[in-house]
Amino acid sequence: MKKTIAALSFFTILASPIGIPSVEAAEHIVQPNESLFLLSQKYGTTVKDIKSSNNLTSDMIIVGQRLTVPDSIHIVQSGDFLWKIANQYGVTVAQLKEWNHLTSDMLYPGQQLSLNATTTMKNTPATITGELYRVVSGDSLSVIAKRVGVTVEQLRLWNRLTSDLIFVGQELKITGPTISKVVDIASAQTGIPYKWGGSTPVGFDCSGFVFYAFSQAGYDVKRLTTESFYATGKEVGTPQVGDIIFFKNTYRTGLSHMGIYLGNRQFIHASSSAGITVSSIDNTYWNPRIVGYKRIH
Repeated sequence: MKKTIAALSFFTILASPIGIPSVEAAEHIVQPNESLFLLSQKYGTTVKDIKSSNNLTSDMIIVGQRLTVPDSIHIVQSGDFLWKIANQYGVTVAQLKEWNHLTSDMLYPGQQLSLNATTTMKNTPATITGELYRVVSGDSLSVIAKRVGVTVEQLRLWNRLTSDLIFVGQELKITGPTISKVVDIASAQTGIPYKWGGSTPVGFDCSGFVFYAFSQAGYDVKRLTTESFYATGKEVGTPQVGDIIFFKNTYRTGLSHMGIYLGNRQFIHASSSAGITVSSIDNTYWNPRIVGYKRIH
């Protein structure tokens, strides 16, 4: 936003203003011994941009004159780095890091950088869409956690973050995985054909289907075999929705098949003959082959 500024000058305005990218306007009242060069250094801009913003045809300024000074914000582009930006605006890398509270030289496209010590970044409203939060300038994990009512640890877990570093425009998951998501995702695959070794909607085998449903719902699971899922799962007495049901002696002797328990004595699984389908545990084929239930979440 531009502030309305009156300017005193010895000359008639002759030049036309030119556009200045990524710039807001601040006002400055000229003090004794100041020059356009000193102001450009103070505000992290250029003499040319100050003259352009004020329609100046010379470098002459007078005490008390009010100037529209470009209060610069640089939006990081692909290929930008701190030294390049510092050189472009006539400041130092150290100044950029200080003004923007940077602890490393890492930048991201879309990131906004203050180009002087007095710039106040525009307050862009945070965007929350369903289960996602779009990071805005000034955000940190702790700020976002408080805003959406979760913990920093949960945000790290759900987004698989290895540090607290986030950047403007990044989308973060703000809700954790739930069994209802697993069931919804699993049910949405109904009818997809069986494929040996498959773990994508192109085709699934039984363990690949379980892996897909849980990982897509946000759970941190590995692509394991039926035997490994059984070995690493937690024993359960009374099965709940989302528990894994295991079978033996299907296409081979021993532990050989698995599915996701849906409740009401039904489970969804990757059948070699029907693809992703729902079956009853009371079915005369499946019931005598039940080994038990495990929990993997």
